[in-house]
Amino acid sequence: MTLSTHESNDGGSSASIPQTTVRVVGYVAISIVSVAIIARCLLQYLRPRRIAAQDCCMAFAYVLFLAQCILYVVMSPIRGRVQEVTEGKMPRYPEIPYHVYLVGGLIFPALMFFWAILWTVKLGLLLLYRKLTVGLPRVYNRMWWFLVVFWVMVSFLLHLDKKTTVC
Repeated sequence: MTLSTHESNDGGSSASIPQTTVRVVGYVAISIVSVAIIARCLLQYLRPRRIAAQDCCMAFAYVLFLAQCILYVVMSPIRGRVQEVTEGKMPRYPEIPYHVYLVGGLIFPALMFFWAILWTVKLGLLLLYRKLTVGLPRVYNRMWWFLVVFWVMVSFLLHLDKKTTVC
């Protein structure tokens, strides 16, 4: 994805991603991830085994990912219109205050979904690694517990520090 730079009326520039690009990337991402999830479910059906905690984490992450992509696809045209108005390419229209409020209200949950997806996938991978250490020397089990405690402590301390931009 490339950023296109548009000159604004006040001499500054603003970088934006065209709404068609956002839509295409959203649809392609949903398609690719859905194919992977369907393949995983098909494998589960063909070779039945007990559903593990990491499977539940990945399924939850998939649901969050769908919600995030849908939010971005829905928000894309509205955000594009608001941006055109702020850049002076389009005249102000009566619904602009509501659209600005709506975009602001949709961006926050989309960002929270993003971080929840990352943390859920991390937890799923940690649980998978735990399963892989079964039968190995005890030092690997201790390393796994160290990683889990480190991950929880870093996440908690960063939450207390209100820096949600570090994963």
